[in-house]
Amino acid sequence: MKVLHDTFTLEREYKHPPAKLFKAWSNLETKMKWFGPPSGWTPEEQVFEFRVGGREIQAGKHGDGKRTKFDSTLYEIVADARIVNVYDMYVEGTRISTSLCTLELTASGAGTWLRYTEQGVYYDGNPEGAASRKQGTAWLLGRIAEVL
Repeated sequence: MKVLHDTFTLEREYKHPPAKLFKAWSNLETKMKWFGPPSGWTPEEQVFEFRVGGREIQAGKHGDGKRTKFDSTLYEIVADARIVNVYDMYVEGTRISTSLCTLELTASGAGTWLRYTEQGVYYDGNPEGAASRKQGTAWLLGRIAEVL
């Protein structure tokens, strides 16, 4: 089976200070406002342990019956500045990708410059996987601006 490697970086400027952006990632209630499951989703497992070595799991079933799972481990946390995690994505119990992600927050005037880099391995060589992940992440970063 072939694998596809891809790296992308997305940058955004937000009008909020780094502490508020950091909370958008580190607080479950705030995170679920922008990262939360889509309409028609039935949750089956949720774990949120925001600490180095902690896990975040969002698993459930979509309205069409398809099951997906996001399973992440946190490797580095620097308050208001950086989060590094590795996550696996599963569809119907099959791991489709593994990604190393680095979130960097830098004060920019009264706001924050956000830089998100994801280095992914997409299993079975799915060429749409990498482009789809970048598009989905860009959409999520836009959602943060909407909910803050």
